[in-house]
Formats: sequence, structure tokens, C-alpha cells
Amino acid sequence: MDVCVGSKAPGAIAETRNSPGQYRVTLDISVEDVTALWTAAAEICRRDGGLTPDEVDETIGPREDPSIPDCLTMIALPARLAGSRIVDFTLDELDAPRSISGASALSHETAHSPCCPVRAASLRQAVVTN
Repeated sequence: MDVCVGSKAPGAIAETRNSPGQYRVTLDISVEDVTALWTAAAEICRRDGGLTPDEVDETIGPREDPSIPDCLTMIALPARLAGSRIVDFTLDELDAPRSISGASALSHETAHSPCCPVRAASLRQAVVTN
């Protein structure tokens, strides 16, 4: 795994280590166990969002046919990052020309409401492009 931080990251602007600013965190994820992914996402829906089993299926798909992008969004979009605000969230499917992108300048209140991130994404008018 390669990790680049601060001014060593490609295209990074040289700043002091403690200066506030805007940063991009990028993860490339390979899904190896769809059932485990769905189970983790469903637990977040139930625990953090208080969703019923039917609402979980509506939000991330049923266990038998999960929406992998929605499950990844549920897990990858954190509930909070102390001292910061998420400006944008994008999930790209590398094997197909499809991406899910949240609106820019997400507010902490909207992006991190007590409901599931996928449902919060729909509240902030997430866009799906082909």
C-alpha cells in the first residue's frame, strides 16, 4: 500500500503540517466478500439510522442482491471527522463507467444526520452519472 501525505502527495500544495486547508483522501477498494460488505453496511443502517429490515433493503438492497456502491458509501462515508467538514464524496466503479457523487459543500448537519449516509446522500441530491 502506498500512502502519500502532505507535500509528498502528487499535486499537493506545499503547506505547513498544521495549517488548515482542503485535502483529498483516496482509497481504491476491491470488494472480495459481498455478503460481509452488505452485513457491515446493514449494521450501520440499523445501529446509526434506526432503519427497519425493509428500510435497510430499500437503502442498500437485499442481502441476496446488494447495491455494492450503496454499501460502500454506507461504510466509507464517516459519521464525522473531528475538526473538519466533508466537502464532497465520490464513489467511482472502476469496472464500469458509473459514479456516485455527493453535492459539493456538504454541511455537517446534512451529511451526517442520524440517518444512514446513503439516505443522507439522497437528501443532498446525490447525482448518479453513466
